[in-house]
Amino acid sequence: MEKRGYSLKKIQENNEAEIMQTILEEARSSYTEEIVVELTSETPDEMESNVDRIVSWVRSWRAQKGLSEEPTTEEEREGRLIVISSG
Repeated sequence: MEKRGYSLKKIQENNEAEIMQTILEEARSSYTEEIVVELTSETPDEMESNVDRIVSWVRSWRAQKGLSEEPTTEEEREGRLIVISSG
């Protein structure tokens, strides 16, 4: 891409998009369809909506497991949820 005159920013954006696509494809091949959700965050409104959606999912999951609404231990804060956002 550099030889074709693309800017560094464009090259980085392209690389990020390729990485995100690879991660998405690997998630889809590794997990059932209903638990892999692709979220786009191309605008501030989409980002805000996605954050709200993810927080809701986490709270629902924690409630189903009988856990408090917020993580209470360092181990929980380190994460059991992987969120990949492209945008």
